[in-house]
Amino acid sequence: MILDIFFPNRCIHCNRIIDGNLLVCNICFEQIHFTYFNFFEKNYILEKCKLLFPIENAFALMQFEKENLSRKIIHELKYKSREKAGKF
Repeated sequence: MILDIFFPNRCIHCNRIIDGNLLVCNICFEQIHFTYFNFFEKNYILEKCKLLFPIENAFALMQFEKENLSRKIIHELKYKSREKAGKF
C-alpha cells in the first residue's frame, strides 16, 4: 500500500493514475479496436492463416496495428510478464 503512494499504477497508454487492478483507463479502453469475431464462424483471420498453414480455426480478440493500444497491451503481456494484460 505504501508503494502505491510512491509508485501508483498508471494507464499504459496515457499515463493517468488508475486503479491497481486495471491496465488502461476508461478513456483509453474505448480506443481499443475489438474484432467481435465469433470463434465458431469464419473470419478473415482464419482465411489469412489458412493460406500459410493448415488450421481448423483462428480467432483474434483485438486488431493488432502498429503504434496502437492493442500492441502495447500485447507487449505488456509478452515482454514485461504483466499478468494483468492477460486477464484484461
